[in-house]
Amino acid sequence: MPGLREYRYFLDDLESELCRIESLRASGAAGGCRIGCTDCCLPLTLLPLEAYAILSQRDSSRKTPAVCEARQNACHFLSAEGTCVIYAARPFLCRTRGYPILHMNGDGEWEADSCAKRGFSARAAGSVGLSLETWNARLFRLNEDFCLQNGISPTRLRLAELYPSQIGAPSPGCR
Repeated sequence: MPGLREYRYFLDDLESELCRIESLRASGAAGGCRIGCTDCCLPLTLLPLEAYAILSQRDSSRKTPAVCEARQNACHFLSAEGTCVIYAARPFLCRTRGYPILHMNGDGEWEADSCAKRGFSARAAGSVGLSLETWNARLFRLNEDFCLQNGISPTRLRLAELYPSQIGAPSPGCR
């Protein structure tokens, strides 16, 4: 489908920026998320372009991920071990969670947020953070082009809707 290559370029650029930000983390600070840390793994919605990228990964592997049953306030794509079963194709929001981000609050002022486990101070987050407005604008343009080229509605989807037959059919050991 047209548009997936451009989305992958976008993700490559994003990963480069996240690596740059990670290199600026305070020396000696904790290493961030580890397997089993699921604090940021919440149910979310995603754009059709992101959904297609996730489904394309499944098509290439010919496997449906083993997901846990619906858990209150947790992503459906966490394995029993607390790992992301769609990690390679995870959407933008999942890739940026926990990193220092800059966003505009309801009063039109810039705010910086970061997960303390990543090792960024609030002050550092403000100076090295990822501008969500810039990245979101780029992603939304890619999604709009993707939807127009493929005759798809730009309506956001719940991540859990991608593999509906799996939701409620837990893999062994799901909590």
